[in-house]
Amino acid sequence: MRNRIVAVLLPLLILLAAAIAIPAGAAMAQRHSSDMLGDRILDASRFASLAQDGMEGPPERIRRELDEYADLYDSAVHVVSRNGDTIHSTSGELAPESIVEAAGPALAGRPPLDDRLITPLGPDRVVVATPVGHDSQVVGAVIIDAPTDAVRARILRDWLLVLVAALVPLTVVLLALGPVTDWMLRPLARFEATIARMRRGSLELRADETAGPPELRGVARTFNAFAEAVATTYERQRRFTADASHQLRNPLASLRVAVDNLAPAPTADADDRETHAEAVETLERMDALVTDLLEAAQHTDPGERTATVLATVPREGWEETARRHGATLRVDLPETAVVEPVGGLEPLIGELVDNAVRLGGAATVEVTAASAEGFIVLTVDDDGTGMTEEERDRAADRLWRSPRVQNIPGTGLGLSIVARAVEESGGALILEDSPADGLRVVLRLVRADASLT
Repeated sequence: MRNRIVAVLLPLLILLAAAIAIPAGAAMAQRHSSDMLGDRILDASRFASLAQDGMEGPPERIRRELDEYADLYDSAVHVVSRNGDTIHSTSGELAPESIVEAAGPALAGRPPLDDRLITPLGPDRVVVATPVGHDSQVVGAVIIDAPTDAVRARILRDWLLVLVAALVPLTVVLLALGPVTDWMLRPLARFEATIARMRRGSLELRADETAGPPELRGVARTFNAFAEAVATTYERQRRFTADASHQLRNPLASLRVAVDNLAPAPTADADDRETHAEAVETLERMDALVTDLLEAAQHTDPGERTATVLATVPREGWEETARRHGATLRVDLPETAVVEPVGGLEPLIGELVDNAVRLGGAATVEVTAASAEGFIVLTVDDDGTGMTEEERDRAADRLWRSPRVQNIPGTGLGLSIVARAVEESGGALILEDSPADGLRVVLRLVRADASLT
């Protein structure tokens, strides 16, 4: 938005400055040109009056005056007859043919014009010719060949002043354009900050409906209505999942007691004992599923995100999980703060370690982290059985389990919970092949200093 405003206003400001500066410069050039040409025409007219009575041979006094004038103004002055013959020239030579041709209108009895325009680019000299005599009594002409150096220098100086006068306010406006644009966009920036905080979990926040232009206030009202509907739906879903899971616990517990009471006697046959064992295993899976549903409900409660330092995340639970399965756990986490996902990092990484040793059969699990632009890349590498590409594509789907681990207790919710929690905090979960020939789980965690700005 800021770039668009600048892109629209900058050409307009330049055109405005040019619309003021160009006519002003042209008027100054015209004024200086008229002043110079007017002075030279007056001088030529005076000399023509003095020379009129002595055309055949101007008196010596007039000759001296013409020479002194030529020296004073560095201008060549020529007095020519009607047929173009030079009667007197301050240069001591005949008037150049081009000068005589330029004096043609004067020899025809027409007065000189002062509408010629001089600019810093030229012309270098101007010729002013005044007829000697009037109407049909024109007997010759006085020609002044004057340089324009001084006039062009004055015009150039004035043009530079006009340019500076135009550039100074233009520069001031350009310097003020940034703060002014920020002021104009401040309501939109606050709106954007509110949306960003809501995205990080503060669903109770609402945009200010009283700030900014009417168009933005209308957008804020519409957005608040939308946010209210989303927050209500989100809360209903979370409560439904939690309530349903809690309600399922009581009948499951009662059913488990009943099944335990129906344990076959020691003298029962093998089929009875197998049937009872299958019932107990099914109940255990249902209980694990309900537990995971409760955990999923907890992980869908966004709340306000906080920062946590990776090196301080408790790891005793991970170590206990690895020890229980006879695996080795190596952890190397830096003193870097990241945005903590919903539910915290400890259970999320614990779930990944548990999957590696319980489902992947890993003997070694390594948890490390490295910095990236705006992110911390946390990796959990194992040397277990790994996953195929097709399995990795579906591993984060809810309730999906690989056919190879169907007989191992589990619900297929753990990895999906980890993925959703990380994504809601602005990160991502990626599954790759591990250099140790197992599975690598990559968590892109947002740096606290990059996300909360």
